[in-house]
Amino acid sequence: MAREAAVASWLFAQSSLAGQTWNSESATITGLPATVQVGSTATVSLSSPMSLTGARITWEGTAMEPRHGGTSFTFSPDKPGSSHIAADILFPDGRRLSALEAFTATEPVANEIEAYQTIPIAENWDAIAWYALDGNYSDNRMQQVDVTPDSGNAQFDGTTFQWPSRANGEALNIHGPNDGATAPILDALLDNNVASAFSVEAMLYVRSFPINGSVDFLRLHKTSDNQPSLRFGSSSAGLEMYAGYNQALNDATLRPLLTLNTWHHLKLRLDASGYTFTLDGNVIHTSSSGDFNVWGNYSGGRLTFGHFDG
Repeated sequence: MAREAAVASWLFAQSSLAGQTWNSESATITGLPATVQVGSTATVSLSSPMSLTGARITWEGTAMEPRHGGTSFTFSPDKPGSSHIAADILFPDGRRLSALEAFTATEPVANEIEAYQTIPIAENWDAIAWYALDGNYSDNRMQQVDVTPDSGNAQFDGTTFQWPSRANGEALNIHGPNDGATAPILDALLDNNVASAFSVEAMLYVRSFPINGSVDFLRLHKTSDNQPSLRFGSSSAGLEMYAGYNQALNDATLRPLLTLNTWHHLKLRLDASGYTFTLDGNVIHTSSSGDFNVWGNYSGGRLTFGHFDG
């Protein structure tokens, strides 16, 4: 048998079949829009140069379990962001084909920072910095230097979220502890002799919180680390918020409040009476403190944000 097989192989190698090009086939998904809103449905179709009669078709996608179906498939994305839909075709004779198409799952934003302002940000001259992150790291008030991103993979996203107050609004996608940014704040603007309160607020969309030692998610402090700060971050014990030198809220309290895959507005404030922290307009912490008197002309300030997945 071995000799016969060797002879057959030699004969095939000498025949015209030896130089015949193998043409691979490809399947195609059609009808997929470039964007699909979260919660809505889209229907796509699958075509192939080979007959799909009797073939087993399996569909899958971003955050979607594989499902058997036909040449037409309807789906609904449940998470915003870069996404895909794919089909795997198994033919009766064992051959396989596959197809994949990308799209962006979009989400209208109902909760945005403008809703929490008594004066529009553009008109509020008490706001010493306004980093909208609409495709750049600049201060929209043009009072501070640009934010400096960490050496990570943060990217601006102008497609996923639709902002009612900013037609061309964007967001900054960050992917964990190595993605974040810092901005120096002029010392003269963080002086308790000329201000009645200090606060930092941000819109946060969190997919997951990395618990990786001490990480700052949102922090405003004097450049000197031994000065009190307004801080939301994590430690080995989990999530935490600090009012000056003291832990104000711990992981057990914060985690139920900060639901994932949702936009949250967080504001950390210090005035002459003490600290007030609010989440989505609701007060979650107050404490009396004299820390406001410490924020004098010591050194410049620093704003830090990011370092989670969101």
